[in-house]
Amino acid sequence: MRTLRTRVLVGYALIVVLLVVGAMITARTQRDHLYGAVDERIERVIAAPRFIEKRIEAGRAGRSAGAGLSDTYLGLVPNVDVEVQTLSAPDDDPGFVPEVSSLFGAPGTRTVTAAAGTTERARAAVAELPDGSFAVVAIPLTSTDRSISRLRTTLLFVAIGVLLVISLLTGWILLLGIRPIRALTTAAGEVAVGKSPDVSAVPTASREASDLKAAINALITTAKTNEEKMRRFVADASHELRTPLTTLRGYASLVNSDSELQPEVVSDSLSRISEESLRMSRLVDDLLALTRSEESDAIELIEFDLVGVIEDIAADLRVVQPDRTISLDLPKRGPVTADKGLITQALLAMATNALRHTPASASLTVSLSVQDGSTRVEVVDTGPGIEATHLPHLFERFHRVTSVGSQAGSGLGLAIVASIIERHGGLVGADSIVGVGSTFWFELPNQPRGT
Repeated sequence: MRTLRTRVLVGYALIVVLLVVGAMITARTQRDHLYGAVDERIERVIAAPRFIEKRIEAGRAGRSAGAGLSDTYLGLVPNVDVEVQTLSAPDDDPGFVPEVSSLFGAPGTRTVTAAAGTTERARAAVAELPDGSFAVVAIPLTSTDRSISRLRTTLLFVAIGVLLVISLLTGWILLLGIRPIRALTTAAGEVAVGKSPDVSAVPTASREASDLKAAINALITTAKTNEEKMRRFVADASHELRTPLTTLRGYASLVNSDSELQPEVVSDSLSRISEESLRMSRLVDDLLALTRSEESDAIELIEFDLVGVIEDIAADLRVVQPDRTISLDLPKRGPVTADKGLITQALLAMATNALRHTPASASLTVSLSVQDGSTRVEVVDTGPGIEATHLPHLFERFHRVTSVGSQAGSGLGLAIVASIIERHGGLVGADSIVGVGSTFWFELPNQPRGT
């Protein structure tokens, strides 16, 4: 498959060829037209040989041919082997005599050279007279050749001008259009293999190249960001898994040791192994949930009543912690268009986070409000609150806030909430006052993005 550069160069070559051929055809056509006009004048005189006979009979040989024939040569050849006798010569070249030897035996008008005079070439023809002599009619081509020469010069300059414009246009396309695109295409290929090329030095004079450069820059930035997120995620996950794995390995080694162990030591070791296994299981489950919440597949949007979902979750929470005060502040209906499963998961994760990180004496309130263009859900607790330095990082992966009475978590619950809401085009946030309590909220747009 030919590249765009090759196609441009081939197109340029075709234009040059067409321009040269067109100029040559134009010059040749104009030359034939002018020569045809001269030949037509000669043929009209040849067709009336009586005109020449009358000039001879009247003794007007050597005089001007008169109006209309001032540029015409009239001559007489008594015999083929006798030199031509001039009856009248062109006014601007009185000494002109054509070379007539090539005219005999070749009917029609032909181009001949000059035997005398300043004229170089002429169109000439002969006609046999009744007495056996031959009349010669010739018209010099000086003015005709001059006109053709001017036409060729004009065509040459026009062709040079057109070629210059086309060359500049082709160079502009190649240098300012194709070359940057080729450089950016190469950069995109490097990004595909994991490199991060610098495209800042690539000139982008055209709108297309500028748009492509912006897209490549966005691609590089996104690749770097994703790579950094993946690196940080792997590091955090490795760190989180290292502690339970080390604990499991230590207690397993203790139980499997050859030394005699007290039954209570073995029981405690097995209990710790079970706890760490559950902790790892929860961590893996949360990682899987986070991965699924970030999948690029389109979410399934349906219209459902969010009030019913909140009521069901509150009922489940009351079963888990029957001693905690859990209240609801809900309207009669809260219709939303979203992925019901994902929104339920986000609500449950946000509410569970409040239960896990507040003492059982703290109350919990879930509220729902419909605003202009969005639906807002809030989970309000009366726990110990969160320091302001932690608020900007609460929805980041593996970020934890330890407080008195809180339970250890994976640090992924709120990250899952943020991922789900962002896929719906919504917003998440948290507000807190130390000693008063915290509010976690999210907003869903009335028209979600659906991806």
